[in-house]
Amino acid sequence: MIDAENPDIIMGCESKLDNTHKNAEIFPERFHGQIFRRDLRKGSGGVLIAVKNDLLATEVKSQSKQAEVIWAKIHLRRPIYIASFYRNPGSGEGELIEFRNGIEDIMTSTRNPPNIIIGGDFNLPDIVWQTNTIGEKPPYPRVYSEQLLDTLGDLNFYQHVREPTHKLGNTLDLICSTNQDQVENHETNPGMSDYFGLIYEIRSEPHMNKKQPRKVYVYKKANESSIKEQLVHLNITFFDNWSNRTVNEN
Repeated sequence: MIDAENPDIIMGCESKLDNTHKNAEIFPERFHGQIFRRDLRKGSGGVLIAVKNDLLATEVKSQSKQAEVIWAKIHLRRPIYIASFYRNPGSGEGELIEFRNGIEDIMTSTRNPPNIIIGGDFNLPDIVWQTNTIGEKPPYPRVYSEQLLDTLGDLNFYQHVREPTHKLGNTLDLICSTNQDQVENHETNPGMSDYFGLIYEIRSEPHMNKKQPRKVYVYKKANESSIKEQLVHLNITFFDNWSNRTVNEN
C-alpha cells in the first residue's frame, strides 16, 4: 500500500513492533529519520507515525502512561499536530481520560488554537457517527463511548469517517480534526487484515525541507599531468621522512 499510494504521512495502529524490528526493515528510505514509534508492550499493539523526509517533523513527547498514543508536530507555515491512537479492546476508562488529557496539553501549549488531526483505531463500534449517538446494545461499557463523544464535542473536533472500516461492517478507525475543512477526500482501501486502510488528504501549505546542494567533480576536465606530478611529489616527501614524524603528523 505504501508503494501504491506514496503517502507523505503514515499513521499506524497495532504495529506489533518491538525493539528487534528496525525502521529500515519496514519503511522505504524516504521515511528514514522521521519515524516515531511507541512499540509493543504488555496489553498493547503499538502505534507509529512516519513522515517523509522532505517535510519537517518532530515527535511531541506525551505524558500518557496508559493511553496508547503517539504525537508528532508537522512544521508547516501553520503547524499541524498529528496523533496515532489505539484503544485496546481490553482497556478501561483510564486510557480515554489520558487521551483527552494529551489533547488538552497540546491545546494549552500553543499561543493560537492549534490544528490537530488524530487518526486511529478506537474500537467503539456502537457509536452511530451520522447522529453522534450510541447504539442500544454496545459491546463495551456505554461510558467509553460517552467519554469519546464528550471529548470530541467539548474540544471542538469533527469526526470525518462514516463508512465501515472493518470487514464486519463496523466503523472502528476514525479521523478527527479541529478544522473540518483541513481533511479532504478520505476513502477506505482494502488492507492486509480485517481492517481497511484509511487514505485522506490534508490541506496545508507545506514548508519543504530543501536538500543542500552538493559539489560534483567533472573528472574528464581534470589536469591529469598536474595530478600525476603532485602524486609523485607526495610520494617522495611523505615516505622519505615518515619515520621522523609523529603518528598525528603523518
